[in-house]
Order: sequence, then structure tokens, then C-alpha cells
Amino acid sequence: MLIKRKTNRALGYFGIFNLFVLGWSLGYFFWQTSASFNHALFWVKFFMFTAIWTAPIFFHFVCVLIEKEGQKIPWIITSYFSAIPFSYLNFNSTLFIRTLEKKLDILFFPTAGPLFFLFLLQWASWFAWAFFLIFQARNSCSNDEEKKFLKAIGVGTLISVACGSVNYFLWFNLPVPPITTMIVSLYGLVVSATLMQKKSGPTNLRLFELISATIVFVSLIQFVLGYLLDFPASQWLALGIILIITPILAANHLIHHSQLTHG
Repeated sequence: MLIKRKTNRALGYFGIFNLFVLGWSLGYFFWQTSASFNHALFWVKFFMFTAIWTAPIFFHFVCVLIEKEGQKIPWIITSYFSAIPFSYLNFNSTLFIRTLEKKLDILFFPTAGPLFFLFLLQWASWFAWAFFLIFQARNSCSNDEEKKFLKAIGVGTLISVACGSVNYFLWFNLPVPPITTMIVSLYGLVVSATLMQKKSGPTNLRLFELISATIVFVSLIQFVLGYLLDFPASQWLALGIILIITPILAANHLIHHSQLTHG
């Protein structure tokens, strides 16, 4: 009842959200491998731009998923508008990103400007509301399959957001190493697989394959650059992602082809 008619639209918004997450991951990698202040600053601004828009897009995705888009449309619009001033500040003002400096042996780590906390507050609020809506819908649902589905979406995204947010401690000079951010790279595959379990079909299959192939492509670039730039940690992480996702993508394609042949 909850999701049957809206899954395709929800997948569309999820695909957009996932592209921004991938953009964040790619920008984060290039920032880590930057050899100069200016290059590092460019990639910090790049991955923060993608991060700014993840919250309103995810909030919109959830509202569509649980069929509350019409009811929440004023808040959805507000969430998108709230990202605009921070996007401008990100590229144009030290009130958002004050500078880059060496922290915990990371040469060009960003330091938050005076307005960065305000961004984090509203950013976290949209995510928190989205999680509340997901778990509220789960608790009010009588179908066990849909309960498991909503729980998987909520818990999977919550873990990803929490792991990606660890790096913000160091923005405020709190000595917490951002070692959990690599988990964000696996988010797209996990949630895509969850959505595929809920509803199968040609459109969903193409989206699943597109997202998975994009992750493999980005990981391949990361692997090559890790080798060229002598950055083995990133290189082996990328190789691990490729080795995990490629067989799943191939098997999924073969199973679908077999179903079409014998179906």
C-alpha cells in the first residue's frame, strides 16, 4: 500500500541523491590527493557543494517514498531554498570555509567558518526529519515486508550519513580522525539492492545497473589515480569496491537475461 505506486518516482529521486553522494566521494578523494593549497580548496568546495544538496534531495526522496509529497510540499520547497545561500557562501565566503590547514597529519584540512555550524544544524535537521518519517511510516505499517524495507532504507542511510559526518569534528578542531568516511562509497549499492528487492522491473533494473556501473567507474578512476599518485590506501579501497560490486552487477544482469529468455 505505502510504496507500490510511488517506487519508480522514488527511485528517480534516489538516483539523483546517489549521484550527489558519488560526487561527494569523488571530490573527497581528489581533495585528499591534492598537492597544493588551491587544488585542495577547489575540491573541498566541490565536495561540500554536493553535501549541501544531499539533505533536501533525501528529504524529498523520503516524502515520495512514503507517499507524503503532497502533504510536505511546502517543506520540500523550503529545504531546497535553504541550500541556496550555503551553496553561495561555500564558493564565495570565508564565513563558510575559513581556511585549510594541517590537522592530524592531513596537510590541507578545512576549518569551519562562523556560519558553517548554522549549515550543519539545518542540514542535520532535514536528515533527522527524513529518518523520523521513515521510522514513523515503518511503525504504522502492518505489512512485515514493507516494515523490513523501510527499516533497511532508514538504517542504511543513517549509518552512511553518520560515517560521513565524522569528518566534521575535525572541521572544528576536535581531534577525531575521519576514518569512517570510506563507508559512504558503499551506500549507493546497498540501498539500490534494497530497492530492487522491493520492486523489480526493467526501469528499476536499468537504474540499479547504472548506479552500480557508475560506482565501479568512479572506483576504477580512484584506483588508477591512487597508483599514479602513490596513494595505496585509496588504491586498495577502490580495488575492494570493484571486486565486490562487479560480480554482483554481472550476476544481476545474467539472472535478468535468463528470466527474459525462459520467461
